[in-house]
Amino acid sequence: MTKFVVFVSAAVLTACAPAHPVPTAVEVGPAGTEVQLRRGQSVRLGDSAVVTFRTVQSDSRCPRDVQCIQAGNAAVVFDVKTGRAAAEVVVLNTGQIPREVPLMKKVLRLSGLAPVPAAGVAADSSAYVATICWCEP
Repeated sequence: MTKFVVFVSAAVLTACAPAHPVPTAVEVGPAGTEVQLRRGQSVRLGDSAVVTFRTVQSDSRCPRDVQCIQAGNAAVVFDVKTGRAAAEVVVLNTGQIPREVPLMKKVLRLSGLAPVPAAGVAADSSAYVATICWCEP
């Protein structure tokens, strides 16, 4: 009976594990360095801030290989935690304001979001990579 329980437990844990696990933490260099985060990844900025890429709320950017009148916008959601305070939800945009928010005497800026949408193809939310910078204002 014990062998059966161990086998079933191992099978359940293996079935629930993602095929390609995403590291949850990324270290960052000095201020001004751009960092790329996949959905669910976090980065430590300075001594007390942690930024987590939560999701892409909306993406209306102009698809590649298409000529658009407007570039469109993607709204990217981050959790920003400083010190012992509760995490704050921050939405930064690629083509609208706000593109950046103040963070510990600097700014947290969304520098880019990849991939650019393709015409007629649904976006794969797990493929998004946000590029952020903790930069001078």
